[in-house]
Amino acid sequence: MEQLKRRNKTLKTGKVPGMGRNSNEALPDEAFYWVKTIINRIFTYGRFPETWKTAMVIPMPKPSIP
Repeated sequence: MEQLKRRNKTLKTGKVPGMGRNSNEALPDEAFYWVKTIINRIFTYGRFPETWKTAMVIPMPKPSIP
């Protein structure tokens, strides 16, 4: 679990949150227990949660350069 906490501190801040609208800065310490539990179950059962297979892609065009 300490490894997850250390890794979270290396993530960039100020990024757009995921579909759950949670950013990495907002993760309380208790969340790491559940993250570890979910990851362990993925390895045990060999399946991802269905919601993790969904993505929302929003194109962001670059401003035109004159």
